Amino acid sequence: MRLDDDDEFYEGNREHNRLMLNMILIMSLVVLLVVGLVFIENEPWKKNGSSAKNKKNQQQTEVEMLVESVQSLLADSADLRSDDLNIWSLPEHGKSTQQSTGDGTVINKTTGETVSEQIKDEKTPTTSDISTGMVETFDAGDKETLTQEEIDSLSQTHTLVNYADGTMEWVELNPNLVTNSYAKSRFVYDEPQMKYYESGKQISTFGVDISSKCGVVDFKKLKKAGCDFVMLKIGGRGYATGELIADDSFHTYMSGATSAGLDVGVYFYSQAVSKTEVKEELTLLTAQLKEYNITYPVVYMLEAVNGDIARTDGLDVATRTELAAYFMKEVKAAGYTPMLYGNKESLVTKYDMEELQKYDIWLAQSGESPDYPYAFDMWQYSTAGEIKGIEGEAHLNICMKDYGDD
Repeated sequence: MRLDDDDEFYEGNREHNRLMLNMILIMSLVVLLVVGLVFIENEPWKKNGSSAKNKKNQQQTEVEMLVESVQSLLADSADLRSDDLNIWSLPEHGKSTQQSTGDGTVINKTTGETVSEQIKDEKTPTTSDISTGMVETFDAGDKETLTQEEIDSLSQTHTLVNYADGTMEWVELNPNLVTNSYAKSRFVYDEPQMKYYESGKQISTFGVDISSKCGVVDFKKLKKAGCDFVMLKIGGRGYATGELIADDSFHTYMSGATSAGLDVGVYFYSQAVSKTEVKEELTLLTAQLKEYNITYPVVYMLEAVNGDIARTDGLDVATRTELAAYFMKEVKAAGYTPMLYGNKESLVTKYDMEELQKYDIWLAQSGESPDYPYAFDMWQYSTAGEIKGIEGEAHLNICMKDYGDD
């Protein structure tokens, strides 16, 4: 990262260090001065005759020299403020006195002043750049600092991405992708269901996604509560170990769901970092599926790991896109409907969606209406819902296609 005014920035650091050294020296001399004055005040030489008087004169001379030294230093540092002499507010040893705000701005943590700002690359982005979703065109900072008019204007050509670390960024829209054409007013929340209407008719289906973490599930109660489908976790790969693991409850859930008359789709939690590993995941997946009739999609899911480092964190956009495309191409060749799962951040910034737009999308975004700018087919609108048949928090979904009719 290149910073503006580099020379001035480093010069400022040297000046800051000089001031700190002066302050430490001044405080040391002041302490010595106080000790000397106390010593003189006690007048121990009165007990020792002429030799003590000579010692007294020597000590007085030393104290006077200390006073002159302090006065000289204070004269040299006449531009110091009283705040500069407050030793309790000095930065801790070994810690940086600066912090980056994440948008290229460096702030002095002691003074709160902006030290320098990043120079933005002003080259015109190519279509390839835009399609990856990685073009930073405007750092949002605090959204509330923008007027509603400014937000409305930006929203015509950009979409606001909220990152996991709390930062926000306006990312330029890709004109080559099909846009999200759903009207927010047509999403109706009829707890626990989210429904979508066109011409007064409900066109959506309702379902839940389930893994072995859900424990015992009563699928008949789910059906009675309005569920049309379930998405079952079929397996995954360890994000640290890379070990392939089939979901313990998959076969039990599959039997219960089909017995209750629910349509079923499945998802696989991938942590593959190569095509070889994707092939291993597909082998496990197809072996688990071969005895069942799957009517809803077979989903490729690659999620970030909260609070830890995953083996796939280092994948670049091109590689991540290539692996997802390979997985879904093979799923389609096996006779299933492939689908990609992701939240807005990952779909906009971590994949080249132009390469993947022929596949269906399962959007994860909690809230009353999605602001993902491109077309999607299924929406996970809650990961903390409640529904009869599942103990604890349930993952609730609305599907804009009735795959069961295909």
